[in-house]
Amino acid sequence: MSATKFVNDACDIAWGVGSRLDDMDETVLMGKKERKLVERHLTWDKVADSAVEVYGMLWRTAESIKVIET
Repeated sequence: MSATKFVNDACDIAWGVGSRLDDMDETVLMGKKERKLVERHLTWDKVADSAVEVYGMLWRTAESIKVIET
């Protein structure tokens, strides 16, 4: 796929599906690459670690501005 097109309506969705069906080899390759990306970055452990990190940052920020007392 040579360009990115954003979905705004049904015609855009049809264009996206059609462009993928026109080049199934590239579509399969893209799917394999994206699956590897998801498996590497979006495991439950990594998502949970990120959530804990964000909540910790929020907690420390709240403590530093005295929103909460410890």
